[in-house]
Amino acid sequence: MDDEKDASSSSSSSAEDSSWTDAVSSDGDALASESTLLTKFTYLLYALLWITLYVIALEYEFGAVYFVLSALLFVCLNTRSRPKQPGEPSAYSVFNPNCEAIDGTLDASQFENEIRYGAGVVR
Repeated sequence: MDDEKDASSSSSSSAEDSSWTDAVSSDGDALASESTLLTKFTYLLYALLWITLYVIALEYEFGAVYFVLSALLFVCLNTRSRPKQPGEPSAYSVFNPNCEAIDGTLDASQFENEIRYGAGVVR
């Protein structure tokens, strides 16, 4: 009998908790969807601006130059979205303490072991 009371009280408290988290998540989802919509709208405006400037560049016969320069600018602006955090390892192992490689780096000894023994053997 006591087990039934404990089960019913725990289920009612979990129902209260879930209703509270549902309210929070619904507000969070609304904010996330507004942010996503704003981001998509901003990207749409950027695309329209780029297309407009591209058409103008085509009129002045600089379409290829505009395309190449905008592609280079796109690559340069999107290589890193934030500055390096303190303690974050570098992609180049020579700049890390004790020359430690980051996860996913293929070194010569691992490559040799994969060739000799198969990829399943190497950790």
